[in-house]
Parts: sequence; C-alpha cells; structure tokens
Amino acid sequence: MFGNACDETQELMPAPLVLAYRLVQRQAELRKSCMLPRLRLGAMPQVTFRYGDVQPIGVQAVVVSAQHASDIGNDTLLRKVSRHLIDAAIP
Repeated sequence: MFGNACDETQELMPAPLVLAYRLVQRQAELRKSCMLPRLRLGAMPQVTFRYGDVQPIGVQAVVVSAQHASDIGNDTLLRKVSRHLIDAAIP
C-alpha cells in the first residue's frame, strides 16, 4: 500500500504502482480491441523493483494474474502476454 507522493515518476507516485497500473490499462486495451480476446476481466499485476539507496534501479519481477478462456494453452498465453502486454507496458 502506498500513501505518499514521491519523485520516482512524473505522476509523483511510486514506480511499481505506476507500472502496475499501466499493465492493467494495457490488458483492458488488448481485451477490448480483440487483440487478446481470450483474456478476461480481473487482471492483478505485481511489479517488483530493485532499489539502490532510495531510488529504483530496475524491474526485478513482473507477475500478471488474469482470468482467461480455457481453450488457450499456458505456453501460448505466456508468450502472448509477455509480448503484447508486459513488453508494451514496461519500457
């Protein structure tokens, strides 16, 4: 939980929170545009950063939990989510 402004991003919010929000926005775009129609509502992202002193120095891990259709295999889903969602949302 974050409750204070900081200078990690232009939004004055912690970087992990901003990137998690971008992932949710991108997931909604992909679902609505039918680019990844097998994704469903309810994505829950987690972005973990490495910090040096008090500033973020890099993304350590990205986890996206999302409902999806049962007719898509895990390998296919992982490949598409990595390419179209994570790589597009996180620079």
